[in-house]
Order: sequence, then C-alpha cells, then structure tokens
Amino acid sequence: MATRQRRGNTTGQGRRRHQRRQARQQQRTDYQAQPTNGQEDEGDQHRIRDEVPVGDMADPFMGPFVDQPLYYIPSTTQVYQPVIFQREPIVPVVRGDGATATQEYIQLMKEALLWSQHRRQRRGRGPLRGTGEPHEGSRDNPTPHAVGTEEGDGDAPQSPTVSELADSLESLEHQHYGPLITSYGTVSVMLRSCVRVDISVHGAVRLVNFRKHCTAAINSNGECSAICHPCGRVLQEGGSVYMGTGARIAQISLRGVTFTAFNHGLVYLVDASGTKSTSERFQILSYDIALKVFAYEVPQGAECFDECLRIVREAKKKTNRNRDEVWIVNGIRIKQTPWGDVQVSRDSGRRIIWTSPTAGTISVNTPIVKTAMSCDPRKFFFVKMGQKKINASADVFTVRNGSQRAGFDNRGRLILP
Repeated sequence: MATRQRRGNTTGQGRRRHQRRQARQQQRTDYQAQPTNGQEDEGDQHRIRDEVPVGDMADPFMGPFVDQPLYYIPSTTQVYQPVIFQREPIVPVVRGDGATATQEYIQLMKEALLWSQHRRQRRGRGPLRGTGEPHEGSRDNPTPHAVGTEEGDGDAPQSPTVSELADSLESLEHQHYGPLITSYGTVSVMLRSCVRVDISVHGAVRLVNFRKHCTAAINSNGECSAICHPCGRVLQEGGSVYMGTGARIAQISLRGVTFTAFNHGLVYLVDASGTKSTSERFQILSYDIALKVFAYEVPQGAECFDECLRIVREAKKKTNRNRDEVWIVNGIRIKQTPWGDVQVSRDSGRRIIWTSPTAGTISVNTPIVKTAMSCDPRKFFFVKMGQKKINASADVFTVRNGSQRAGFDNRGRLILP
C-alpha cells in the first residue's frame, strides 16, 4: 500500500515556531558581524569615503572662505578633495592708542590658527579628525597635538607644542589686552584664557575659543548664526538650520526635520504626522562657517579704519562687584568671569554667545534658534528651533518635532517611539 510522504508544516504552530527560530538566528548573526564600539566609528568613516562625497570636516581655524556646493544623499560622484588651509583674515596689528602690536604677538596668533592643520597631519585620517565622533577630550591620556608654521614665516619654531603655544599667548595677552584694530578693518578684543572677540563696524560678532578649538558668530543683521566645535557644526540661515555631527546630518526647515547618515541609504522626515522617508539636499559644512557668517556682507579694508578708531576710543571697561570684567565695544557687551567664561550679548541681550575655555562649551541663543555644544560624550549637541529639537551624544542621535520623535541608536539603526 502506498504511503504518503510527510511534508513540512506550512501552517499552525510548527510554521510559526520555525519562523521565530530563523529570525533569532539571523539577529544573532547580525550582532556578531557588528564591529565593537572601538571599531564602529572607524568602519563608518571608511564607508563614508567609499559611498558618499564629503569633504574632511575642518576645525574652526581651517578651511577656505568659499561657498561650498550642495549635494544629494546618496550620490555616486567623485569624493571632494580635502579643504585647503587659508589664513584667517584677523591679524591684530594696531592697538587703540596707535601702538603697533609686536611681531612676536602676530606670529603667535598665526601659529594659533595652524593648530588644527598640523594636528590633522599628525593624526592622519583616522576616525578622530574633528568630525564629531568620540574625541580625544573624552580619553584619559589624550595625545598632545603638534603645531607648525607655514613656509616663509621667518624664524618661528617649526613644531612647538600646544601647551607651549598657549603659555606664550597667555604671557602676551596682558600686554595686548583689550581692543585692537586689525588690518582688515575690524576690531578684535583680546581677553584672558586665550579668548578673542571680533567685532565689525556694522555689529557682526565672532567669538573664538583657542583653547578648545571652537568658535561662534552672528552676522550684522542677526538673521544668521553659526557654531564650529570639534563635536559638530551648526549653521542657521533665516528659518533653516543645517547641522552635522560625525556621520549624521540633519536640517530644520518649514516642512519639518530631515535627517540621515552618510552610511545610511535613506533620508527621513519628521513632521506633525510622523516619520517618513523623503529626499533632501544638505549643505556641506566642511569649511569655516563662523567666519563666513561674520564676514558676509561686512565692509572691510582701509576705508573702515576711521570707524574702527572711533569704536576703540569709545570702548569702555568696568569691573562689577562680582569681579566680572565688562567691556562695551560698539554697543556690544562683553563679560568675562574671574574663571574665564565669556558672554557676548547684543541687541539688549536678545542675541547671546557664551563659551567656557575650561569646559569647552559654547552656545548661541537668538530669538530664532538655541544651540549648545560641549565636550561631554553623553550630551554634546543640542539644537532647538520652536518645537523642533535635535539632540546628539556619542551614541544616540534624536530628532523631535512636537510629539513626534525619531533618530539613530548607537549601532546606526533607525529608532521610532
């Protein structure tokens, strides 16, 4: 008698149990293939160079002062070449009383602008190159950075250490403390703890923190602001905000919050209805965006010297009961606490830039956007514009739009509430 051959279960509990077992095995395989925490960022960086065109994220004191093009994600075009170093157009040469700054001081300021370039040459193209990935500030024994000078700078030392350069700047900051007139028709206020405030004749402000390699700026009309920090970049232009931290980028606009990653194939939009995939173009932030915001549509040159001389002569300084030093320069209030924190406010306190030379924190508060960055790996990135928020740490990237939320986890996977 013929017998019927037994077939595999196609329905019922047997089929469902088999599917669950296969799913667990696949999940275990994916987890084993995932690189460890120490190798994950390096793997992401390799995928960035192989798949998506992106220039090297330059430090605040590095990069050409040009408007970079936009690009789509993903793209198959050729990778951008690294940005070319360009000397920062802020070199103090004249004090308010007419005295010329010493050549030693000018040389040290030039070397300070070269910190990031020679640090990048020493570190090579590893995962820690100022792009917002876990940085050397979170390690116990950070590697000292080397500093060099460009060719033709005379008898300047070829490779002084950062500590030696910082000590030299601190030794000269008392000699050139206060407002200085630059050769580009702007006013620079040199403060303690290697902090400098640049002011244009039309009210544009730029704050530079040399110790922690961060800078921020607000343009003359107050409609644009920017922050450059080792943990990321933020550029605000009117009602749009562009940001980048590590391999993750996002944009805030009228349609909502769009975000993606260089090693991710989709772009996501978080609006009032939820999270969906979309297409978007993002700005490249691999140049000195703070310098662009400060110098954009600002008259510079010899024709501004008379106005700069008037600004320096009318500058006022006082010390309050808390021993805070307060400068009033061209209607801009600069306050530095005894421990070095600097707050720059304009428009009656409606626009504020704040930084801490010791903690490496910098923030910009305007009626349009609030931005803060720090060196804390647990929470080093925060942007808020109305009900739209972006939070980032060394592990998690979160985007909020009202009650809707999305982002990436520490393994680069999309997370939804």
